[in-house]
Amino acid sequence: AKQSNWLLQQIKENKTDIVKQDESGALYFNPDLRNGRILHEQLIRHAEKEDNNLTKQEREIIEDIYENVFRHRYFTGRSGSFYKYEGLGSIYWHMVSKLLLSVGESINLFVKQNTSSILVWELFRFYYGIREGIGVHKNPRDYGAFPTDPYSHTPSMMGVQQPGLTGQVKEDILSRFIEFGIVIKKGNLSLQKQWLTQNLFDSNGRCGFSLFNTEFVIENSNPAKVRVEFYNQQLPDLNYQSLVLPVEISNELFLRKRTIRRVVFS
Repeated sequence: AKQSNWLLQQIKENKTDIVKQDESGALYFNPDLRNGRILHEQLIRHAEKEDNNLTKQEREIIEDIYENVFRHRYFTGRSGSFYKYEGLGSIYWHMVSKLLLSVGESINLFVKQNTSSILVWELFRFYYGIREGIGVHKNPRDYGAFPTDPYSHTPSMMGVQQPGLTGQVKEDILSRFIEFGIVIKKGNLSLQKQWLTQNLFDSNGRCGFSLFNTEFVIENSNPAKVRVEFYNQQLPDLNYQSLVLPVEISNELFLRKRTIRRVVFS
């Protein structure tokens, strides 16, 4: 940015439509500037309407910086040899799901570290915003296919392309178990109830799902204990006054021994 006096002035005035500065002082181009043409058009608008000091030479300097950062002319994605268009401007669904999973894992980490509740709830807001953008939550017209079918990517000019079991499926399964509050740490399976939103529960106020070939039930949105029931009815139920299963019980689940009939959080 030091090469351009105009950019330095933009940064000083905290104007962010061309470049932005993060909290660490690093600079990056506004993500809306997806290619050199869009950047060029934006700079022309600035020159015509606002900044008389944005000369042609300054514009060329900024465009050169942009090209040196992204090297767009050397990158066409896989559009030259792979299935339909897979280049700049495409939505890669696996990447969106990886972002969702990363935010979910960050929420669990910050909760463990007793981070400010304001920050955690802001992350929750981002999490569910990202989640709503994933194909399975869209209608068929917007998605361009059956929303429950996984696809590779969506170019800007058409619906989803290249169906198949992409890595997105794995990420979405992991994210879904995070949404149920399931956490596995140091061999213990536990429930984090800050994830338990009302939309998880049926009309009777219960939530049920299958994990490790075992039925899991959450009986309310604010559980405090867990009960383990066995297939062998001669074995008594095990009751724990917390939401953490001990290692030996967790291992029974992980190894799918089919000794545990049901795990009930209540």
